[in-house]
Amino acid sequence: MNSSYFHKQLVDNGSYTTPADLKRPLFYRLLGWTSFAFYCGLFRVVFHGSRVGKSGKYTSDFWSEQSVDITSVAEYCGGRISIEGTENLKGLGPVVYVANHMSMLETFMLPGILLAFNSLSVVVKESLLTYPVFGYIMSAVEPIAVSRKDPRQDLKTVMDKGLEYLKKGKSVLIFPQATRRFDFVKDDFNSLGVKLAKLAGVKVVPMALKTDFMRNGKWIKDFGRLDRSKPIYYAFGRPMDIVGNGKTQQEQAVEFISAKLKSWE
Repeated sequence: MNSSYFHKQLVDNGSYTTPADLKRPLFYRLLGWTSFAFYCGLFRVVFHGSRVGKSGKYTSDFWSEQSVDITSVAEYCGGRISIEGTENLKGLGPVVYVANHMSMLETFMLPGILLAFNSLSVVVKESLLTYPVFGYIMSAVEPIAVSRKDPRQDLKTVMDKGLEYLKKGKSVLIFPQATRRFDFVKDDFNSLGVKLAKLAGVKVVPMALKTDFMRNGKWIKDFGRLDRSKPIYYAFGRPMDIVGNGKTQQEQAVEFISAKLKSWE
């Protein structure tokens, strides 16, 4: 699957679903429906991206292509993807996306979805920038890096850099939960995204996702086994203007995510 076809589905149809008759390349047919096949494909893409990132030639278009490549790898290894609500993203300009966070899979896949509509910066943990190989990619895409050790400084970083990027026309993706988790605890979903949207005078877009297809690892948390019984879901809600202190919009974002996750059980 190339990025042009994928983006056309998202923009024109407002959705994307893995085709029932998906043809798997010979490489994946030989390796079978295994986690090993997935990581072979994933790291092939990442190593290529790292070389490009190290050279200083890693562009947003290339980021999008690499993300769509990883989406295809997930499909080739048994992932059944359903994306809905992207009609809500057309013609918006810069926005703040707020989403729950389950696994590393969405970190790889979401740029390929969101870059179909606008340029993007993602709030990530600072340690990702120092990962071997992968760190070159993360540094090249100009993320907003937070330490998760100093909440006050992290808040300042997100508000300052987020405002800067939004003023330049770049959307910002925030995972307001403190850590990745497969269940959704409403009280852990902070209002940072709503505060940033209010400060910048832009809309906030709630996003629900279910990516437990990729489990957390036993030894390395970011990389675990695949569970092909778990479909991969993404859903986008309607963009919301921030009114007053944003409490209503925060509640609506939380309820959207909670309801979607329940419907996917």
